[in-house]
Amino acid sequence: MAEHKHRTGKASNYYYGRVKEKQIGQSIKAYEGGTYRRSAGSRGAADVVNHLPNGTVVMTQVKSSRAHSHSIPSIDYNSKNRLAYSAVKYANKSGKPVIAQVVMTKGNRIVSQETVANI
Repeated sequence: MAEHKHRTGKASNYYYGRVKEKQIGQSIKAYEGGTYRRSAGSRGAADVVNHLPNGTVVMTQVKSSRAHSHSIPSIDYNSKNRLAYSAVKYANKSGKPVIAQVVMTKGNRIVSQETVANI
């Protein structure tokens, strides 16, 4: 029987965020079709990139927090601009930059989703 390690600290936060990124990518794929990939290590402007059948590329920055947190996750102004610029440049103007704010509730639902205005 496999033994599960209890994750704490930064490892726990990384794992939690990775799971939420995967859920967002799968949700967009289920709703819109196409394919998705996660950016390893969140080195780019987007955590998740979905390629839709109509040619649109949805670039999503995922911000998540847990139920016991008293704050709604947010993204700063410069990160929003970087995401919008990357979506337009990367996707040859067919990109759609999105910020998904996820709070752990019953059912792990998305609390809000914001489309960043193209620049």
